[in-house]
Parts: sequence; C-alpha cells; structure tokens
Amino acid sequence: GYEMWNTHLSPFYLYPQLPFDPILPSDAKFMGSDYGFRPINKGAGGSGKEFYENLGSNKQREQFTIIILTYERDQVLINSLSRLNNLPYLNKVVVVWNSVQPPREDLRWPDIGVPVVVVRTNTNDLNNRFKPYDVIETEAVLNINDYISFYSI
Repeated sequence: GYEMWNTHLSPFYLYPQLPFDPILPSDAKFMGSDYGFRPINKGAGGSGKEFYENLGSNKQREQFTIIILTYERDQVLINSLSRLNNLPYLNKVVVVWNSVQPPREDLRWPDIGVPVVVVRTNTNDLNNRFKPYDVIETEAVLNINDYISFYSI
C-alpha cells in the first residue's frame, strides 16, 4: 500500500546513494589512473579483490559477498570453495557453520584470492543464512548451499 511505496521504497532510504548524487561519466578517471595501464596483479589476473584494488576505488558496493550454509560436510564445502577461485567482483566468502560442533582443527581452507570467514551458529537453523552478519561489507549477497556446483560461473 501507500506506506510500502512511500516509506520503505523511498529513494532516500537507498543510502549511501541518493537521488541527487551526480552521475559520473563513463570516461571518469579512477584514483591513481594517471599511472597509465596497470595489469591486474602484475599480469597474473586475479579475483574481484585484486581488480577492485587496482581500480583505486573505495566502494565495496561494486562487489558481492557469497554466503555458504554448511552442515558437517567438510569435503563438499572445500570442493565448493575451491571452485570460487578468482571469481570476478567477489569480495568475501562467509561460511555459515550451521552445526553446533566446531570445524575440525585440521580443516584447511583453500586459497581462493579473497578472505573466507567462518561464522559459527548456536543452533542448526536454515534461517541462519539470512541473518545480517557484521562481516558482510557489500550491498550484493549471493546466498548458496555448500553442495552447489558452479559450472556456469
């Protein structure tokens, strides 16, 4: 109704972007762009984090966070995480550990080019994936299960 359209969807609730912010032209220069062409990660490419740092921008809203819900499937989780290596625009992976048992001490997280943060929960609840964890720093969030295959990414 009226309240939803005029209060909750108001453009003034879209912080940090407001309707009066100037729109930058497509040829606007990034901070540090006067250095000329700079290959990402010294020519080795990289994930969204390296791309983001090379632009010189400080806007995390240009990236996204992946939240993975898992429950005592260590190897399945590790396989899924390893498929995220060098994913463009990925800022961070948040693993929601949905088991009351802690992760194994010898569990090795794969190096995927971005931080992997584990959030422990007190209860086994599928709704744990939707909680607003403080470690999420981006506006965009991709919420997946640990057994998802990433063939199309």
